[in-house]
Amino acid sequence: MSSNLTETLEYFEERLAQFIGVKHTIVTGSGRAALEITLKSLGLEGKSLLCSCFTCSIVPQTIIKAGAYPCFVDIRKNLSSDTDNIPENLSQRCSALLMNYLYGCPTDSVEEISDFAQQNELIIIEDVAQSFGAEIGNRKAGSIGEAGIFSFPKVFFPLFRGGCIATNRDDVAEEARALRARLQISPGKTSIIQTNVRRKAGLLISNVYRPIKGSKYLFPPQSKEWGNTIYYYFETTTPYHYWNLTENELEMGISTLESFAYLKKIRSNLVKDILLQIDEKWNGILTPVFPYREEYVYSKIPVLMNPSQGEKIKAFLQSHRIMQEMNYRPLCNNSLFFKKSSICSPCVTSSYISQCMIPLPVEPQMTQIFNKCVL
Repeated sequence: MSSNLTETLEYFEERLAQFIGVKHTIVTGSGRAALEITLKSLGLEGKSLLCSCFTCSIVPQTIIKAGAYPCFVDIRKNLSSDTDNIPENLSQRCSALLMNYLYGCPTDSVEEISDFAQQNELIIIEDVAQSFGAEIGNRKAGSIGEAGIFSFPKVFFPLFRGGCIATNRDDVAEEARALRARLQISPGKTSIIQTNVRRKAGLLISNVYRPIKGSKYLFPPQSKEWGNTIYYYFETTTPYHYWNLTENELEMGISTLESFAYLKKIRSNLVKDILLQIDEKWNGILTPVFPYREEYVYSKIPVLMNPSQGEKIKAFLQSHRIMQEMNYRPLCNNSLFFKKSSICSPCVTSSYISQCMIPLPVEPQMTQIFNKCVL
């Protein structure tokens, strides 16, 4: 790295640490790079850790890539991990617990889950990939556990990529920086072009093998698993996740941090308007999973559908080109992980939530659509 780039990186990490409220932050090329480096820095290779079965498939992919083993836990209706149904003998075999905050909304179960982890001597790792800037009481998400994993969200960091690790432990920070130096690279223009072409080719090939659009399976049965196997291969072997951030990207990150409070306020006002429209015109049809709270950042607004009108609601949203992204399926049903993970309990609530919940985008057009249209 050049001296200017090193100074910019150190300044960005210093500002991030102040923002999150921790001693150290280590900026990485992506959120998955941050998770892999954290697991290795904490010495969790070859060990098991509890994680929610209702989350992005990248999470268990990265856990396995880091040499650890995910143990899937079902969720509560507030989308937090259901620690009440974890067998005692299984929790004793695990070394860590990955606590995730979906859709920018840390739940009221954070303290309860933290107590469970302490009672079972589990290392707490916070997955804050979707909740950058969210607050839990008087603390920022990512400052509670041994380490916090961040992915810089596009809603606040436009034209930006990357992630970071937040920790108060000096030994973890030192090891994470050493691992970053070994794992991450500064790519040339040729590498960027080759990697983007390779990744797009992998996505295109995988889509050919996936089920037709409209299938209820995000992850198909084993007989149709080729598409996901190809996608998994390209997503876990493509090196762009481990590219160092450029100086321009770091400067954009610093600028975003300086204006974060203003950006969050604008987003919060938009969320309030959307929730008001849902309450006034869609009451009984859509039910928000979380009430409005100023401490949330709302990467999405998760709502539960009235089961009797589920298909109508989906058709209505599709007709208005409202993307239904980040609507996960229980990972315990994903055959990619059958031989590389274990399941703590049947994923009953996860299955219910995946069928009845829609994460709505936080966009100005949502207020217009909800204001003018009712099923």
